[in-house]
Amino acid sequence: MWSLRLKDTGEFYLTYDRERRFTRDLRGRWEFLGEQSNAYIPHVIRTNQNNGYLCCNDDEGGVRILVLE
Repeated sequence: MWSLRLKDTGEFYLTYDRERRFTRDLRGRWEFLGEQSNAYIPHVIRTNQNNGYLCCNDDEGGVRILVLE
């Protein structure tokens, strides 16, 4: 399970939380979108955010998108 964390700068990021258990109260999943280092990823993030999706960097060097169920 992924958990949101907040940096001192006010930015949030995702970190993998092994202790967190899946419950029925959760409505979505963080799906892998791409690597932060790829040249196309800023355009993909911008396109998804313009369409109302939440994109977030994770602590493994990737970008994830919240997909609601």
